[in-house]
Amino acid sequence: MLDLRTASPPAVDRALTILEAVARSNRGLRLPEIALRLGIPKSSAHSILVALERRGYLQRNSSGRYLFGPKIFTLANIALSQMTLREAALPVLKALMNGTGVAAKMAILDRNQAVLIEQVHPPRGAAPMTWPGKRLELHCTALGKALTAFQPSDQWKRLIAEHTLPRHNDNTICSPDRLLRELALTRERGFAFDNEEFDLGFRCLAVPVFGAANEPLAAIGLTGTVFEIHDGNMASLVKQLSFAAATIREAFDSANREKGAADNLLRRRAG
Repeated sequence: MLDLRTASPPAVDRALTILEAVARSNRGLRLPEIALRLGIPKSSAHSILVALERRGYLQRNSSGRYLFGPKIFTLANIALSQMTLREAALPVLKALMNGTGVAAKMAILDRNQAVLIEQVHPPRGAAPMTWPGKRLELHCTALGKALTAFQPSDQWKRLIAEHTLPRHNDNTICSPDRLLRELALTRERGFAFDNEEFDLGFRCLAVPVFGAANEPLAAIGLTGTVFEIHDGNMASLVKQLSFAAATIREAFDSANREKGAADNLLRRRAG
């Protein structure tokens, strides 16, 4: 629910108003027009425009009009890609949860951190419930390990160096060298394993979801208690995870092909 009682920072409001005004314009807007629309001095409007231009959200053309910069389109493409990925994954995650009886989750790597973007819990599941958008640690979660292990191996040390490795209990891997060995093992066997490294009493398995260029788009995982995930069923759970990951990739590729065909049709009509 929106908190309407907390005032928005004026500078943020003005920056967003500028972006919305530019979006509605056909040829972009000049500084005097923007200042007039915001009802603020040109010097104040200029300061905000400079910040947006420096960050790549706006750019000026030869006539001094402000237009959208490349950063806007990058963010839009990422958002659309993640939306398509979530839409493709949700029915597969539901089927995975129903077939295994434990929570099924999906995360992506964003700014060198794992971010949960979808989850499905069984009605009476014991796994801790969290929220989409939560950032997960790379060293002690199966989703984090899966996302890291299938990056180019020359990036592993950089990813580890940019994060602390806090200890949550005696099972947590806190040594960089040990974590490097764990990532190599994860890559070799094709799945990641969190053996009570974050929450005592809970285990998690995860595998990557690869894209068309064989890059890891995301990771999906199963989380359950030590009685739900154990040596006796681990191979079966990994097999179901791998099948689900392949199914998500196929659905994602299909959705992108359909989107590409629709975009081409719109371009032909516009031309």
